[in-house]
Amino acid sequence: MSLTISGDGTSQAVYLQMNAGVIEYSVGATPSTYTPISSGQWPVTINNTPTPGPTSILRVVFTQNLTITGTYGNTLGYFIAGSTYITFDGSNNFINITNIPSYPGFIQNGSTATLTNGYANVIVQNIKTNVTGTSSLNVAVSGSRAGWICAGSFGRGAAANQIINCSNNGATSSGGGICGDRAGTLGGSVTFTNCTNSGTIGTNGGGITSLTPGFSGSATFINCANTGLISGTSAGGISGASAANSSGSVTFTGCTNSGNISALSAGGIAGNSAGVSGSVTFTSCTNTGQISGTGAGGVAGNSD
Repeated sequence: MSLTISGDGTSQAVYLQMNAGVIEYSVGATPSTYTPISSGQWPVTINNTPTPGPTSILRVVFTQNLTITGTYGNTLGYFIAGSTYITFDGSNNFINITNIPSYPGFIQNGSTATLTNGYANVIVQNIKTNVTGTSSLNVAVSGSRAGWICAGSFGRGAAANQIINCSNNGATSSGGGICGDRAGTLGGSVTFTNCTNSGTIGTNGGGITSLTPGFSGSATFINCANTGLISGTSAGGISGASAANSSGSVTFTGCTNSGNISALSAGGIAGNSAGVSGSVTFTSCTNTGQISGTGAGGVAGNSD
């Protein structure tokens, strides 16, 4: 049975630690007694109660590195934002993802597969990944391509979401290094600030987010960077293909790529077809990676 953890953001936080290979939580003004999350209790929903406002943000705090494995949590080993005004703060710790094929992402805030909108004012910050073993991303087209830290459709139909100072070292295959596809979709909005990727990027993938960020919504990328090899068709160092599709809006400011680009229609900042049916703006973005793919570009792939 899935677990729901609730806390009053006015006076409490949710604290997470590891103990004997199990993630434990404590709710309160400071950490006190910890309760284990068993493997069968995933995914775990976090609620900010009572009805929160701007001054009552519920913080979910990593007190140390956390680990999800093929035998603990597995593909259900993730958190769901269950209300507005929640901040997941990794405190610059790692989420270790070990031997999990088709992983959907560590934090979910909206879902295309279940046609579920996310919640506004959800912040994910200061989280680093350590992806090892047989781990790979879930890139099923029928659902939503995943990201290692945030699942696909993050911020679906919900405004003012942010992902700040997060970094990824895992290969993205067709997903996103930090966040899956359709970030800020259907009227939602997501801002990515100071996020970095060093993992290899595959077809339609992106170092920060997968394809179609800002689909009928908006996505903003500020000072994000990629150093990973861009090796898949239509991939991008920051965003995958089709940024700002369906009359959406995407802006890239101060973003950089230094990873070599060796794929058809790939781009150092965005994959192909950026802004074809929406609005894309690039400001002070640079590429220093070597470009060798047909139709590839230092900033964007062809058809932009």
